[in-house]
Amino acid sequence: EVEDRPGSRYIDFLIPGLIGLNLLGGGMWGVGFNLVQMRAEKLLRRLFVTPMRHGEFLLGYLLGRSVLVLPEALAIALFGVLVFDVPVRGSALAALVVIVAGAFAFSGIGCLCASRARTIETIGGLMNAVQLPMWILGGTFFANEDLEGPLRWIAEALPLTHVNRALRDVMLEPGSLADVALPLAVLLAVGSATFALALRVFRWQ
Repeated sequence: EVEDRPGSRYIDFLIPGLIGLNLLGGGMWGVGFNLVQMRAEKLLRRLFVTPMRHGEFLLGYLLGRSVLVLPEALAIALFGVLVFDVPVRGSALAALVVIVAGAFAFSGIGCLCASRARTIETIGGLMNAVQLPMWILGGTFFANEDLEGPLRWIAEALPLTHVNRALRDVMLEPGSLADVALPLAVLLAVGSATFALALRVFRWQ
């Protein structure tokens, strides 16, 4: 039996997952790769001797990347709505907050990956290793609620799982900010913890 009602098709499931996957790649590569490139070109060492606080530089870098992913996420969402009639039944504000929180979490992870790496090759391999479990178990292409045992525990610990789940709650269901409070708390905690750790161990030269 073919089910083609908006909200119950695979494309409806996929579009929020693609937004989450874009946040993952954009946040990590946009921050981590560029920071290591600046380190390799000796730009971070020049910034290190300026009066600017180091935390302000890193936080500004993270927040700047978090804002830049908004047009990308909006483009994917509009494509799904206009081309495939993907519904948006919940709060647009909640969806926006989830996207920003997800971008912040993944940017923090990217910053932590880049905190000690010295070469482009090192950061590339490290971020691919970090992203691989989320690509497979993050719930982008298939539901991870059916996983059992250790795989389910790993999936529930991944930030991408919480991003995708929250986006589906506010797009396919009439979700509000209150309905995605737990995923938002997890994402903000991940972003804050990784940023704090990155600031503590960050190598400026």
